[in-house]
Amino acid sequence: MLNFKKLATIFCMISVIVMLTACESKTNNEDTTETTTTTTSINQSKSYADGLYIGDVIPNKKVAKEYGNLIMTNTLQKDLKDYKVVNVDFNNEKKLWIVNYSKDKMALGGDISIEISKKNGKVNYIEFGE
Repeated sequence: MLNFKKLATIFCMISVIVMLTACESKTNNEDTTETTTTTTSINQSKSYADGLYIGDVIPNKKVAKEYGNLIMTNTLQKDLKDYKVVNVDFNNEKKLWIVNYSKDKMALGGDISIEISKKNGKVNYIEFGE
């Protein structure tokens, strides 16, 4: 008959074997996982801090106009055949783009202004003229 000490020793040995088997299995799974690495140029790395993009989302007039067009067609459901971009201004003090649309340059009313943050692309307001 086994005494308590021998039984405890056998239990401990079985536990250690199970733990080692589990650790080995986990290690083997990690070895088969594919990893990819990416390299960034010096210019790109200047725009990132701790994995966050720190550059301007709307850096220039062209991007401001394209972003305004997306808002007009997708958010406001306006057909760009009916509206023309009449002006794209940059407010340097507030760091905002203002994209102005009108059905006709000479018409009164029917215009739309979209104010967009240069830094984060947030649309601050959309104003409809009369």
